[in-house]
Amino acid sequence: MKTNGKIDLAVFTALVVAIALISTILFLSSRVAEPGFDPCVVVMYNAGLGADCNAFLNDSDYSYVDAVKRAYDYFTGVSETVPGVALSVRTHTIDESLLFERNPSVESYSQRHFFNPMRSLETKIKDVVMNANSLSFKSTQTREAIAKEIYWAIMDFSRAKVQIKVAGELIELDFSRVDPRLVAAIMVVESTMNPFALREERSLLPNHDFIYSRGLMQIYELTLWSLNTWLRDSGVNVQPLELWSIRNNVFLGMLYLAYATHIVDGI
Repeated sequence: MKTNGKIDLAVFTALVVAIALISTILFLSSRVAEPGFDPCVVVMYNAGLGADCNAFLNDSDYSYVDAVKRAYDYFTGVSETVPGVALSVRTHTIDESLLFERNPSVESYSQRHFFNPMRSLETKIKDVVMNANSLSFKSTQTREAIAKEIYWAIMDFSRAKVQIKVAGELIELDFSRVDPRLVAAIMVVESTMNPFALREERSLLPNHDFIYSRGLMQIYELTLWSLNTWLRDSGVNVQPLELWSIRNNVFLGMLYLAYATHIVDGI
């Protein structure tokens, strides 16, 4: 009896420890850094990494940050109004299969959560996509697939750590410092969460009339060149046509936000 009692106690103790360990793992796995809304990071996403944050924020005609904040309030539950922004972008007639393509070098930074850590965000992203007028020409099934791809792209890259080289300096960017709800809010303002969105801009390059920004987070071709340069040693290289991929577009947008956060925090 005494031996069996010792065995039973050992088994019970091991079981308690295992439950505690599993609970801790689940808790830590579910945590995604939510540093809040930083208007300077938003300004830098819109106006460039060298933008004078205070100058933009003090400009009464500058509305980009306010628009992102309204969308952010929806994703954080402060507002119940589904955001929609009228943009000077057009919907490109590409094959929708391009939206779901994956670049292996980008996917090497994906960390799939084994359970759903931000159910509310998933629901709200779906509501925005399903209500987007710019996607009304697509079937319900396609819009649902787009919403799902957006949500999982944000979540799968939300714990990525990516090393970049800028002006010879090695920097490790931690994507967990970028609030997933901020990523979603910027998408709303940039493209109304329409992955087919395309905007023309006058090119700075010789012999090119226009450059384009593409997709959910409206990544510019010139910005893509910079991002690929930063990522060269990491083996990531995304071509302009690959910007239509939801996951590629989200990854690069989050990379830019992570670097903007790095600059703002002075780390």
